[in-house]
Amino acid sequence: MTGLLTPARGQAFYEAGLSDSENVENREENGSKDMQARAFERWKTQLGEYESPPLDAAVDEALQDFVQRRKNELPDAWYESVTGFD
Repeated sequence: MTGLLTPARGQAFYEAGLSDSENVENREENGSKDMQARAFERWKTQLGEYESPPLDAAVDEALQDFVQRRKNELPDAWYESVTGFD
């Protein structure tokens, strides 16, 4: 029976990356950041560390061609008819 529970044990105590379990004193010393502030900092860090995956030049050219053809086919203000702001 114990063997059945072993695979799930690693997920049982998941700690969310944005949660804050610091005590009040430490939290205040660190700027009393709320979850929104911590999320913003994490987003900025991840965005700064992002590296585009390698893309074959032929694939990139085909995608750029497709995007340009679709832009030419669609009207510029496509959203106006959807939102009713005609």
